[in-house]
Amino acid sequence: MKKGYKKFFLIALLITCFKIGYGEDLSVEELYNLKEKGLLTQEDYNNLLADINGTLENEQLYKLTVNGVLIDDKFKVKSKGKTLYFPLFEFIDTLGFFDQKQEVNLITISLKSGFSVKIDKATKLITLPNNKEFNKRVKLSKDWLMEDKGEFFIEEGVFKEIFLRSLFSDSQYTSVRMQLGFNTPEEAAILFKVRQEEVLKELNQNEIIYVNERKIFEVGNARLQLYQNFDKEAGEDKYRKDWEGSLEYQGAFLYGDLNTSYDFKEKTLGDIELRYKNIFFDHELTLGAYSTANDSREFGLTFRKDKGYYELGKKFVISENVPIGSKVELIYMGYTVETKDAENGKVVFDNPVIRSNRSYVLKIYSPNGDIETRYINTAQNYNQQNKGEVEYDITLREDKTSSKYKWDANMYYGLTQELTLGLGSKRTPEKRKDKYEFLDEGRMELTYSNNITNSQFPVTLRFGNDRTFTSGLDNSGKEYDERYEYDGLLEVGIYDWRLKTEAENYGKYYDEKNINRYEVEYGGFRNFTFGYEYEKTKYRNRKDESENKYKINYDKGITNNLLLSSEVIISDKDKEEYRADLYYTGFSRFNVNWRNTWKEKISDYETELEITNNNFYDLFDYSLGIAYSEKYKERFTVNFTFDYDNFLKITGRGGDRGSRHLKVGIDRVIDLKDIRRPVEDIDSSRVKVIAFIDENDNNSYDEGEERVDNVEIKIRDQRQITDENGEAMFYGIPNDTLIDLSPTIRKPSYSMGNNIIKIKGRASSTIDVYIPVKPMLTLSGTVELEEGLNIPKDELQQLYNDILIKVKDSKGKEIELTMPDENGNFIVSGIFPDDYYLEVKYLGTRYDIPELKEQVELVYNGNSATKLVINIGKNRFSLNKSIEGNSIGGNS
Repeated sequence: MKKGYKKFFLIALLITCFKIGYGEDLSVEELYNLKEKGLLTQEDYNNLLADINGTLENEQLYKLTVNGVLIDDKFKVKSKGKTLYFPLFEFIDTLGFFDQKQEVNLITISLKSGFSVKIDKATKLITLPNNKEFNKRVKLSKDWLMEDKGEFFIEEGVFKEIFLRSLFSDSQYTSVRMQLGFNTPEEAAILFKVRQEEVLKELNQNEIIYVNERKIFEVGNARLQLYQNFDKEAGEDKYRKDWEGSLEYQGAFLYGDLNTSYDFKEKTLGDIELRYKNIFFDHELTLGAYSTANDSREFGLTFRKDKGYYELGKKFVISENVPIGSKVELIYMGYTVETKDAENGKVVFDNPVIRSNRSYVLKIYSPNGDIETRYINTAQNYNQQNKGEVEYDITLREDKTSSKYKWDANMYYGLTQELTLGLGSKRTPEKRKDKYEFLDEGRMELTYSNNITNSQFPVTLRFGNDRTFTSGLDNSGKEYDERYEYDGLLEVGIYDWRLKTEAENYGKYYDEKNINRYEVEYGGFRNFTFGYEYEKTKYRNRKDESENKYKINYDKGITNNLLLSSEVIISDKDKEEYRADLYYTGFSRFNVNWRNTWKEKISDYETELEITNNNFYDLFDYSLGIAYSEKYKERFTVNFTFDYDNFLKITGRGGDRGSRHLKVGIDRVIDLKDIRRPVEDIDSSRVKVIAFIDENDNNSYDEGEERVDNVEIKIRDQRQITDENGEAMFYGIPNDTLIDLSPTIRKPSYSMGNNIIKIKGRASSTIDVYIPVKPMLTLSGTVELEEGLNIPKDELQQLYNDILIKVKDSKGKEIELTMPDENGNFIVSGIFPDDYYLEVKYLGTRYDIPELKEQVELVYNGNSATKLVINIGKNRFSLNKSIEGNSIGGNS
């Protein structure tokens, strides 16, 4: 095939894919034809036409989560097409910590830290601290602002530019998550907590979350894999046969989660790890015994906070622990840019679209059908902490070669809201002459971050010093006393400019004398980012070096389903790289990615078209890839996976020139407590549910409280009914995911009250969940005359009509309002065991009867009905304590 035909084939295939995708949308012409045929009314036609053109305005109430805390469930959001608009003044009022000043039409909102914004309601201008008009500073769409009844609704991109570091919205679930882009006052955390309590109270929901209790030991889950392999490389005539097999185990041990594996073919035990998740402010402790090349084991320990990513030089890599067997989508700007299978419970993305100060979403599809969303923000915060907060990053590892331990330990502590102290210690075994000795190193750094006085310009300043504490000479005769380094960093943000300078000065131990770096980045355009970097290294014994580097990034959502991501890197060291990638997500069952790269020379061109199935965990998963490069010429690969019922698994890969790789065998996850139960995820928990009658309404299971059978419990796609002991068991519930537990109480006169039950597994053990079933009581009674009172029947009827009975809860909230019937009877149903206030009031004028206020306590004793008598005496009401049914107590 000639080169021209190859390129034509790729382009034709891509165009065909896009045309199919666009064909799925309803065109304006098709919409008009439906109206002409009478299938659409004029009103429907106008609304649909506005929706297609992106001019239809809607208003909805969203749940607002700020810095991880739900603070509003009625946040008013407008939308036009697929663009959201957020209310400015409602947002400010909801946060609650801004100072506001209003002068006619000019409103100023500010913080003591220096952050401030001015809004001119007359001219509709938003002004930053140096009086530079915001809507002239950034190229905005003409409809960037709506005004409705005095409220300013600001387009989401502009809103983020002013207030936020990251923004995620979900129109399907009407929720929006924000991370503020400025330092919040110390009282913000308290305010947010109060707001959250108010929201939950308003929703009348009491959230109960159950997690695994840490246990000394409990049998967990195992994953068995046995495969027969058939392999044939290009040029070979016959398949080579081989086999492989392994057993993975995960279970509770010593109050942690034990993970290990065994290789049947090699007859070796894999790494052994004992993990303790979230034991200290999102830190995870891992103890391990790790296998080495010489069949020995090295002890290791890590204690760190998982940020979801790490830096590899100037490259960012997203790395997350996920359920074993998961498929994970990397989503950027709302588009799926890459899909990967988890390997040993971890997924790693090093896609070129991952850069600093960007927001990404991981969508995790577990084998059991659960879908979890995680948010990753690659902000360069230089390990800064809030006041009083501390972060650790500690690694300890045994070194069998030297029979010693090495470590690398770092600690960062927030001295104030702006100043962070960092301390580090590193010890490494080093062979000197004929024996191993320790090389001890340390680091101290101070990082200051704030806004320049009375402005919104963020500035970060860091000073650090690395020093070797070991004395003497190394093997080359250099003195350790000369092994040190001083470094400094200054980064300033001025509107859309980011200026950064770094300096490193080295002691005589190093060949480098000093290194200076300068970076300038401009992001004033919506989709473009321009950058320039200069680095110069001075050496002691050779010629100095320098490099100039220019970068341009362009990321643009061309349509709702098509993303263009491109990058240009030009260096004066003859290093050039050009990249242009297209990601299309418009098909219902697969995604299309087209990646193009030019390196060093324009002629060094590589292109790859990949089609990946996105309907995960159907019977058949597949991916197709076509690639061309000047270096490797053409290559064609086909990958497929067939997985049947968590048992039979077939995977295959075919390449150009006849290479074939086929794997057929068993891949099954089992719960070792009940091997008959199907479990699809090794990193999962079993759940034991106990339903009981909460007689004292304290949401806790107390000794002697009656258990309830015939309660249907649903966890995701599993359903169980409690037995005669009020118990039900679930298996294979994935860990690290907050999951709703949905009970349905089939018995009459019982309910869940306002409780919402959730579970979150954190180890492969059993979660004990207690479902408090609330008995719904009936309070009934009769209004009677005391002996000696003779009232004619017609007057007695009028007396009953003039009596009002109120039932209030212990906080004074009115629960029920009722009146006696013609016989003096009244009834209040559907209330729970609790303390109540009974208020009886005479509304007429014929008699002078003072109001009665009585506190009563309803206690469940197996009977749902409670009766009492209200006596009418001479100029008084009284409550007869001699009643039937459930016990009742009271005092006036």
